[in-house]
Amino acid sequence: MNDFYDNNTTAADGAGYPQQTTGAGAGGMGGSMGVGAGNGDALDKAVAYGENRAGHPMSGSTTEKISDGIRKGFAKLTGKDIPIADKEMR
Repeated sequence: MNDFYDNNTTAADGAGYPQQTTGAGAGGMGGSMGVGAGNGDALDKAVAYGENRAGHPMSGSTTEKISDGIRKGFAKLTGKDIPIADKEMR
């Protein structure tokens, strides 16, 4: 028989998928979330989480620029501000 079917690994085991090496495990928010991970508002933290989930952790200043761009785009699209107060990441 084919060795592919004989090994006892499945997609759920992570066979053929890259292993997550940063963070606090699958879906965890620990680890390197950029500079100043504990600071900033909820939108900054959500952007940092998304960056890490995608495998592209970035610095705090880059995360802040992205979240500011999201705020501007949301305001331009809806005419309203995002209901999350903006705090600078330190």
